[in-house]
Amino acid sequence: MSKDNIAALLPHCLKSSETYFLVTIDLEGKYIFVNEVFKKRFSFITENFIGKSALIVIYPEDYAIYSQAVEQCLANPEKIVKVDLRKPDTSQTDFHRIPCEFSVFRNKDNVPVGILCLGYDITETERASRQTETFAQKIDTIIEQIKDGFYQLDNQWCFTRINKVAEKILGMPREKLLGKCLWDLFPDTPDYNYPATVSQSHTKRYQYYV
Repeated sequence: MSKDNIAALLPHCLKSSETYFLVTIDLEGKYIFVNEVFKKRFSFITENFIGKSALIVIYPEDYAIYSQAVEQCLANPEKIVKVDLRKPDTSQTDFHRIPCEFSVFRNKDNVPVGILCLGYDITETERASRQTETFAQKIDTIIEQIKDGFYQLDNQWCFTRINKVAEKILGMPREKLLGKCLWDLFPDTPDYNYPATVSQSHTKRYQYYV
């Protein structure tokens, strides 16, 4: 099949997608179509993917995962096989994380001629998530080192953070405090003798959320 004939069988929205990678691989494991977003992302590997092995854009340690996914796909031609693959980055020490869906690719006569792969790069999302987690861990460390009692409440007066000093002051371990509403654990009664401003603020919020 020519490249034009193959392209004619593929959904236009995916061929022209600026987000999703769409490639087709023949039964010998060679590229017969790649969309533009895939081509641009991995252009540092080759300028022309057609006719080249799909392994050139797969992290070497994931070769077996890829081969197994292809085998499962061909053995179950009506099913979609989901697999996470790593693909090379320009850095020798990093890679792209690509969740993929493999399915059998058929020609106009409905005869299987290869594998269609649809993927999405989650690398940047995961990196941002790791950075956020690292930052949050640093904040927690700083909070634990504060010599005063510290706790944080969300807009529904529920505990979201608390340090060891505050645990001692409140007389409860954080396991019993986190996620719980301040006013449920420490009601606005004469026993706690809250300042008037805090009591009034609590009343306003309570009425608002009800």
